[in-house]
Amino acid sequence: MIALPVPELFTRLYEARRGEASAKGEPAWLTARREAAFAKLVAAGFPTIRVEDWKYTNLRPLLEAHLALPRATTPAEVGNLLPRRLEDECEIIFVDGHFAPKHSRYDGLPGVRVVSLEDGLQNGMGERLRAQSEAVQPGDDSPFVCLNAALSGGGVYIEVARGAVIPKRLHVLFLTSGAQPGVLVSPRVLIDVGEGADVRVAQSHIGRPGAVSLTNLVTDLRVGAEGRLYYSKIQSEAPEAFHVSYTRCRQGAGSHVTHFDFSLGAKLARNDLYMGIDGEGAEVHLNGLYAVKDRQHLDHHTTVDHRVPRGTSRQVYKGILNGSARAVFNGRVCVQPGAKLTDGYQINQNLLLSRTATVDTKPQLEIANDDVKCTHGATIGQIAEDQRFYLQSRGIPPDLAVAMLSRGFVEDVLFLMRDKPLQDSLRGLLAGYFEEA
Repeated sequence: MIALPVPELFTRLYEARRGEASAKGEPAWLTARREAAFAKLVAAGFPTIRVEDWKYTNLRPLLEAHLALPRATTPAEVGNLLPRRLEDECEIIFVDGHFAPKHSRYDGLPGVRVVSLEDGLQNGMGERLRAQSEAVQPGDDSPFVCLNAALSGGGVYIEVARGAVIPKRLHVLFLTSGAQPGVLVSPRVLIDVGEGADVRVAQSHIGRPGAVSLTNLVTDLRVGAEGRLYYSKIQSEAPEAFHVSYTRCRQGAGSHVTHFDFSLGAKLARNDLYMGIDGEGAEVHLNGLYAVKDRQHLDHHTTVDHRVPRGTSRQVYKGILNGSARAVFNGRVCVQPGAKLTDGYQINQNLLLSRTATVDTKPQLEIANDDVKCTHGATIGQIAEDQRFYLQSRGIPPDLAVAMLSRGFVEDVLFLMRDKPLQDSLRGLLAGYFEEA
């Protein structure tokens, strides 16, 4: 058997979500969408390691977790989970899957519209959200995308007006408070960048240590012609948590997207990313940095789909692994027929700090067109002994020497962010990683 029947855990949660939705009187189209998504999940089954895309990721620990739908969290339970506020950003905050307007601050920003999905269903945006949810998207058949649609209970819609240049970063934070053990949240994030607009968006997932949780996230990005989006996703969940995300982006002609993926937390994490270059001359940069330790498992699957001529893509993913951690990278660059003059580049590099860490990396090129320039590669290695010896000979302790060399290994990826305050914040998280590891 390649796939398993849908676990009883998710069937129970689906029935509970349907009951909640019925009590709230949600629109009939949304109920139908839930039912169709769950039926699709039942028909396809739940993935096992015999499914090609999941062969390195065993989901059994997730299925053994005790999970429940989130209840409302009081502000006092948020505590010190809120990160230090930065002056150059607006914040949209969710706590245990629920929108927290008292903690958020985003009003008065010209050219930007921010609406929680629950509010949007009640304030005249229902038809727009319905049209977006019914549009066929890559990954709609993915088991966790189906599960998200069946269980979704909130999220945010961000619209950037045509030609708007937004000076402040928009920061969407999903906080897991730990007040309710075993919480499952299924947020959806929709970001619509108008033609010629320019905006920075960061999305953070932060969990209180000790709390088992599952975040099953779907993010849809749309960037209009000549638009520019600088998007960062920071995953710093609790060591006991599970995190599954599917991000997909469609780009118009001449648009520019920079996507930065930083993964540090969670017991088991899976990140799927689809970038569709639908407009001629569009450009995308995918930059990733991950640092895992102990028995953490992290899985990245990326696809850049060049569908039209003169598209440019760059993928640079780097990882640091310690203990018995395992990382998976499966990166695809697809060049469709007619997508001539495509320029694609992909590299995955990994640094192992222990003899028991494992990496499975598989960069791929799928080219159905002539007159293109595409390259890819992968490396797995350890710190060079002569470099470590040099630092130790200058009086630097061994652990500090390893940390210094490891930071140097990933510094070029951080530099690609072009966002100094966010760079400094991530360097702080990396410092914590080396102290613990």
